[in-house]
Amino acid sequence: MKKLFTLIAAVLFAVCANAGVYTLWEGEIETTGWSGQGILSDAGLELADAGAAAGDVLRFYVTVTGEEGQLQIVEGHWDKEADGTTIVTYGTYNIGEYDFSKGYVELELTEAILTRALTKSWWGNSFILNGGDEASFTCTKVELVAAVTWAESATNITFDENGFIAASAFEGLNDRSKVVFNYEVTGTLGSKAGWGIGSVGSNDDSDDGPSVKVVELPATVEGANSVSVTIADIKKALAATPEGIHFKVWDFDKGAITATRTSVQIYAATVDTAEELWTLCGATALFGSSWKQDDEANDMTLEDGVYTLVVEGVTLEKGVNYEYKVAKDHAWGESYGKDGGSENAILTVDETGIYTVTFTFDAETKTLTATAVKTGDAEVGEKTYSVVGTITDGWDDDVEMEKQDDGTYKAVIEDVAAGTYEFKIRVDASWDENYGPEEADQSEGVGVQDGKNLVIKVEEAGSTITITFDPETKMIIAKVTNADGISTVKVIDANGAIYNVAGQKVSNSYKGLVIKNGKKYIQK
Repeated sequence: MKKLFTLIAAVLFAVCANAGVYTLWEGEIETTGWSGQGILSDAGLELADAGAAAGDVLRFYVTVTGEEGQLQIVEGHWDKEADGTTIVTYGTYNIGEYDFSKGYVELELTEAILTRALTKSWWGNSFILNGGDEASFTCTKVELVAAVTWAESATNITFDENGFIAASAFEGLNDRSKVVFNYEVTGTLGSKAGWGIGSVGSNDDSDDGPSVKVVELPATVEGANSVSVTIADIKKALAATPEGIHFKVWDFDKGAITATRTSVQIYAATVDTAEELWTLCGATALFGSSWKQDDEANDMTLEDGVYTLVVEGVTLEKGVNYEYKVAKDHAWGESYGKDGGSENAILTVDETGIYTVTFTFDAETKTLTATAVKTGDAEVGEKTYSVVGTITDGWDDDVEMEKQDDGTYKAVIEDVAAGTYEFKIRVDASWDENYGPEEADQSEGVGVQDGKNLVIKVEEAGSTITITFDPETKMIIAKVTNADGISTVKVIDANGAIYNVAGQKVSNSYKGLVIKNGKKYIQK
């Protein structure tokens, strides 16, 4: 790669019509035949002035000539080659794979990229545009798309004859608030013009005391000049001089140039949270679709920093666990439920009725909440219940349960081979409403698989499993009967009810062998 450099056009640091979009550079450079052209000043002066931070995006406005080739954005510290250190390639953009038709390529700034870009190399630029093969690439503008908006009007702050500004002037401001130092340059611009005429943060104009250089004040033009830094930069100086900083100007060119302080202004900043795509999914009763992570009807909207979705007119039943999650970008790659984890969040109500449910999600803390407000009465139609799992022919093959005279539901599964089986009870052959370990305690011989499924062990081949479910109490009874007619009752009950060995519910006055919470007792 050739060590070619480009004369950087004057920085056009200006706020565009779109808040948070800043022009860093305009000009014209072309890279072809892997020539490698530098762009943005060494030490990232334009990035520093714009208050660039990790998470911001650089847009390189590029036109392409040719149908095959690749553009690269490369670290600009050419002097690394002298000591054999690898120069980092930040981004590659292949014709035919990247959409060049939008007029620019984008590079997201990371802490590592910023650290390199803001380091002075003395031999290069912040970045190198490199490209070739059968194509050439012409760049005409670089923009910073920042997650910050600065106020249109400024607050003027005062300084004394030595340029001292008290630390209190910077209190209560976002770290990315912008401080603009304005000064007048008079005289003949000498050979050192542009390298700088002062520092921010030295103790005073006499050069005595600690000094922390925040930014150079360039004497690039005669007359009005200004330079911008962020509150975060000011804090670096305050670490050395905690009472305040000095707006220091001095004659860098020994008589040829005079610089005079004129004003210091602060533009307050508000961080714009880049809006992301978060979609709620889960039970059909809540969202009108079952666990459809790409249902646009359930996309959340950003309001005051929190994502929100309000669903109205939903019929919810007392005691039913309605499960839900939030997924990012219509995919399961990143999703959150209960307590910001992978487990589904659950909504329950105390009365059957019609509800308005407000869901909120904080993308920073991953906190997902749901609040249900009853707006009317409703009746729920009769449901069907089924057993599903490895105890059947698979998790999509339901064995329907029959309703009994006492209101419970029962399924009989015959000729079961010896082994360990998992199962759940689900409603209307859907996962919108299902019952397992969260709704029932473990009983002796009945365990939980990964905290999700009920597990039952069959000792002898040819056994029959009878499973009973009570929709009111959510109690599950599993009875295993071997070929000799010997039965073992497994009771799963969250409410501490008492059953005899036949699985019948009995009172506290019942005498004999009983089962409570899966354990056998003798009641006298």
